[in-house]
Amino acid sequence: MQAVAGLLREAIDSLASAGAVVGIISANTPHIAWSLVEPHASKRGLRLIHIAQPAAERLAALGVRRAGILATSGTLRGGFYQRELASRGIEAVTPPASDQEALDAAIEALATSSAPAKDALSVVTRVASGLEKAGAEAILVACTDISPYTEQLSKQVSVPLVDSSIEHVRAVVDAAGAQ
Repeated sequence: MQAVAGLLREAIDSLASAGAVVGIISANTPHIAWSLVEPHASKRGLRLIHIAQPAAERLAALGVRRAGILATSGTLRGGFYQRELASRGIEAVTPPASDQEALDAAIEALATSSAPAKDALSVVTRVASGLEKAGAEAILVACTDISPYTEQLSKQVSVPLVDSSIEHVRAVVDAAGAQ
């Protein structure tokens, strides 16, 4: 985590030096280093917007009480989505271990194009359906490698999908407009 934080602090320094006042960490998993980089950003006058906050806010606005999370194991281990959801009274529903393992492989395939996207997406859809069957009232797409397929995925499940990347961008646009 220290190595990730170091790289992010360097990027923050570059953004701050260029005059930026709002920034993001656009991928999900690096948010595990948030507590090591956000104070540095604040000292440099850069407001960072956490990826999980606007997604959790959107789910709360929809009245969701249980949200399934489609994310890598690393993101889930970081616990930041679970904490953001819990702070709004939303229970996080995560895939069972065997489904998570398959989801990780599917995400890797999507990220590297090592397998046909339709094969990987069938796994993502199966896992999302499993979350829905486990009582998720909405599915949170918390993986930038799945995000390009959110519209396709939304046609395969009957609950709303909230894409953390889209909500993150909306929050940045709102923050930048407020400057």
